[in-house]
Amino acid sequence: MRKPALLLLHSPASLNWFSGTFVSARGVRPERVAPRYPIWTKSLHRHGMSSYSGGDRGGRGRGGGGRGAYYKNKYGGGGRNSGDARDRGPLGGNGNLGDNHRARTSTNGGTFQDLKQLLQHIDGRQYPAYHDLETAPNTGWVHPEGFVLQVGRAQADPFAPPTRCRVTLPPSVSRISNSFYTNATRRMATGDFLLRRLYGNCKRVGADHSLRSSSGGKGGWSGPKGGDVQVLEPTQNVIEQSAVQVDEQGNILCQITINLPAKGRSIMGHAAHEIMDAVLPQLISDSLMFTSMNLDSIRTHIESVEDQAWLQQQLDTAGLVSFVRNGAILPRVSGVEDRPMAGSVVAFKSPPSLQKEFTLPISGVVVQGMGIRKGVTLICGGGFHGKSPSYKPYKADQAVKIRAEDGRAVQAVDISPFINNLPFGKGTSCFTTSDASGSTSQATNIVESIELGADTLLVDEDTCATNFMVRDNKMMELVASDKEPITPFVRVIRSLYESQGVSSVLVIGGLGDYFDVADHVLLMDSYGCQDVTAHAKEIVARSGSDSAKLQNPGKGGYIVRRR
Repeated sequence: MRKPALLLLHSPASLNWFSGTFVSARGVRPERVAPRYPIWTKSLHRHGMSSYSGGDRGGRGRGGGGRGAYYKNKYGGGGRNSGDARDRGPLGGNGNLGDNHRARTSTNGGTFQDLKQLLQHIDGRQYPAYHDLETAPNTGWVHPEGFVLQVGRAQADPFAPPTRCRVTLPPSVSRISNSFYTNATRRMATGDFLLRRLYGNCKRVGADHSLRSSSGGKGGWSGPKGGDVQVLEPTQNVIEQSAVQVDEQGNILCQITINLPAKGRSIMGHAAHEIMDAVLPQLISDSLMFTSMNLDSIRTHIESVEDQAWLQQQLDTAGLVSFVRNGAILPRVSGVEDRPMAGSVVAFKSPPSLQKEFTLPISGVVVQGMGIRKGVTLICGGGFHGKSPSYKPYKADQAVKIRAEDGRAVQAVDISPFINNLPFGKGTSCFTTSDASGSTSQATNIVESIELGADTLLVDEDTCATNFMVRDNKMMELVASDKEPITPFVRVIRSLYESQGVSSVLVIGGLGDYFDVADHVLLMDSYGCQDVTAHAKEIVARSGSDSAKLQNPGKGGYIVRRR
């Protein structure tokens, strides 16, 4: 069964960190990882040596091995666990821990006391010695309270991406109630609640501040740096994410990054020990241990998400693609910030003709709001009156935002329902290009989305290719249809719904031709919503329409075949 879009909005009194907003969606926020660049990348051909190996010739007084050999000798080149070459001797030939330590750390783990001794031992060494903190997948550093810290790969340089760490708390340690992870929805809601606690506590205690920022940026290259703990920042969306998860056995899996501290490129073992032995355990205790929580808060959070999931399941049978609760605060802080706008804002209120009512099964609350029916819906209005904010709640599992993406690559996509009759007989039933135009990219996005199961398309004219959206009568008179490869979206949007069951929600400010094909027309006026469908149809009747042409499914006679 397809899942229609949904927004269940709560009053600010219920869950204040949401300011009343829940949106369900699957997915994980992608994280960008900067590439690792070597320190020396420029080949020194005039000296007959490579930046890595040095060659056989002399190296500017460096001992005959070239620049690469010089730094290998100075900093150690024995691989991942190499430390400063000056620390060789009793610690082994490659700068690793000596035999006494090697036996204990051969499994890459131990107790936190072992971790403390290790950090003390590598204090002052060159930064790559931090690799000795790494653990195998089935081992880790066990804290006295019972949680396990795993270090997958330590950063090799203070300027490299921070070290990724994973903390695991079994249910016997976290004291999580069985009722909080009995199904997938509860596990997702519990993980989301814990992530918000962890992120808030990290900010509150200043664990996300680096040593450089704490010192006012003094010291330059040789000054202290790193030392900050970073947690994925939660959004207004309750989604599946990997920062804090609860599995089916009740284990809490938490992933964070730690920028291991250094002074210059020398390890600050005492500062690293402070993070591992004081800051991190305190964050875990305050954020992930249920003995320190108000259990009523987490129950309210879980019940609210479960109510939303239930309501989402009801929308399809009710013939709706979305529901927006009365009292919702739709305006956001900015286009790149999803927190609700503060201050004097207008709460959402449904037009009487679109109002729906549901009784939520978990909380028993009766909610009223606007139900958007399946079909073609237009959201119109003047600039700065709230069209785009009212459009955001439609995002959900099977709803896809469509826009033009100039320059995107296209590989073997059938865009013939929209683009056909190209010059020189080039076909579009298996279209490929490395640099798509605005109209071609938008057509590709629609076809790909429908092939993957989308049942609602979200379109904002601000981010669309104009020639893909509409062609007016004057242009059609000047450029004959057999000379124009593009079939405008306005001509196929009805067929998308009637033959494919794909609804469309469009934010429109200047394309009145869509009045002809719309099922519902909403007008946003100073953030107030009105149903003006009848008025829009009167305008079409007075001005005349080209309904037959607009409802033509296109040159191909079909739209898109679902996989």
